[in-house]
Amino acid sequence: MFRLIWKNRELLELDENAFTRVTSVRPCVRVSPDDGFQIRETVVECVQWLKVTAAELPDYRLKTPTGMPGDQEVVLEAGSTLILDEYGDLKFNVANRLPPPATKNAKDAWNRRLQYLWDGGYLSGANRSSSLAAFHLQRALTAGTDVTEELREHQLRASEGWT
Repeated sequence: MFRLIWKNRELLELDENAFTRVTSVRPCVRVSPDDGFQIRETVVECVQWLKVTAAELPDYRLKTPTGMPGDQEVVLEAGSTLILDEYGDLKFNVANRLPPPATKNAKDAWNRRLQYLWDGGYLSGANRSSSLAAFHLQRALTAGTDVTEELREHQLRASEGWT
C-alpha cells in the first residue's frame, strides 16, 4: 500500500520531504438496506509529518507564533483517508495536507492552528502525546467557555507543572 501511495504522491498531493506512514489498511463491507447488495471497499489511513524550526516556518509562508523562539522545533502534521473500491481504484481522498512551500494555500488556517497550539503549550512540551491528550481533555472539560479564559487556565496549569 505504501508503494502505491508513494507512486501516486503527486496525484494525492503528498509532500515528498515529509515522513510518510501508512497507519492502517482495513477492508470494509457495506450492505444496502434496500436490496442487501454488498459493496466491498478498502479504507487506508496515511499520515505525514515534517519537523522544522520556527525560523523555517516562513519558507512555508507560515508566521512564527508570537513568543516562539527561532530555534523551537515545530512538527507539522497532516493525514489522508483513502477509500478504494473493490478493484483498488481510488474513490475518495479525504485529506488534511501539509502546507506546501512557497504557496498561499491554506496558510491562514495553518497560522491560526500554530498560534493556538503554541498558546496552549502543546508545542513546547517534550512528550507531545501526553501533552496533546491533556490539551484535548482540558478543551473538552471547558467546552462552551471563553477561549481566552481556556488558554489562561491551561497556561496556569502548565506553569504549575501540570501536563
